[in-house]
Amino acid sequence: MRFASYNILTGGIDGTDASRLERVIEVVRTIDPDVLAVQEANGFAEDKALRRRFERETGLKGHICRTRSGHHVALFIKPGITVEKRGRTIAGFHHGAAYADIRLADGMKLRVVTAHLAPFDGDQRLAEARTLLRRIAVGANVVLMGDLNSLDSSRDHTAALARLDPAARERYLVPGTTKADTRVVDLITASGLVDLLATAEPGVYEATVPTAFGGGEFALLRLDFIFASATIAKRLKAAGVFRAAAAAVSSDHFPTTAELDI
Repeated sequence: MRFASYNILTGGIDGTDASRLERVIEVVRTIDPDVLAVQEANGFAEDKALRRRFERETGLKGHICRTRSGHHVALFIKPGITVEKRGRTIAGFHHGAAYADIRLADGMKLRVVTAHLAPFDGDQRLAEARTLLRRIAVGANVVLMGDLNSLDSSRDHTAALARLDPAARERYLVPGTTKADTRVVDLITASGLVDLLATAEPGVYEATVPTAFGGGEFALLRLDFIFASATIAKRLKAAGVFRAAAAAVSSDHFPTTAELDI
């Protein structure tokens, strides 16, 4: 079963120009995920025609979480997968998170989660992560995906962050310090969830931003993650950053993918 997480940048639309959405759809169709977590699904809650086009051209059925920021989050799931329950949380979030409880053909139940954490304030991100783990990413079988705007502890980020201007750099530092802010990812892994990209290729660090299309405010960082509960992570076959040519020009984030034997 294939999972993917993708920040598509303002719904794949730039002003009135929807040409980039065609490239986003091309990327999704190439990945061919069973479950797709989307961040910045702008317009998908307000414009039914936009959402239906995305569903029709990707072959996925969407669950949209409308956020106050307008950068909606969404889950798109293949129609053959049974969805038993859906939910969301936006209270206290800069953006938000959504989940779906799905039942697989063998009867396994799995909670899949999409999240987009606060971009500017590390303390708010940490509070959101705590809420996420307490209210949303719960249960024996969980896959948590999203743009967490957070760093992990697998490498020293000093050199990468030094390339940013001071205002952009502060987004990724523990407030009031010069220390890279890895608290969100540390909290999630301490809860028992496993970082699938780090597990698939130990010692390999793949940045998810920036791309050729954009992301001038980014350094070479991995801000996008796929986590799974330990029992699910044992079934990991492959995971990584999807770097096809179309992905480099469709958003300011590259998608992340994971293949699980479920």
